[in-house]
Amino acid sequence: MNPDEYCGRGDLPDRLAFVKPNRSKFWIHLSTCDEPQTAGELEGAVEWSTATIYRMIEDLEAIGLLERVVKLTDSGPRDAYETASPTERPVWERQAAEGVVR
Repeated sequence: MNPDEYCGRGDLPDRLAFVKPNRSKFWIHLSTCDEPQTAGELEGAVEWSTATIYRMIEDLEAIGLLERVVKLTDSGPRDAYETASPTERPVWERQAAEGVVR
């Protein structure tokens, strides 16, 4: 699936415009999952290596598009990842928070 085929819950986040295409595809994959995914589950579902998956997780976490959660598995608690719930505020509120004066 690529960004053009995405038929999710609205538009893609603007921040995806500033990442590599494989990061966008990775985010789309996570956004379509029913529950948070561990790195092992992600490795089995996508075509990238473990190292690449962790780089993508770090990149998307750094810009606020992924959240780390705890998932209870049969072998104990594991870090899992899900798309972040954006809290969209009106432009004027974001500008005020950033110190933009009108």
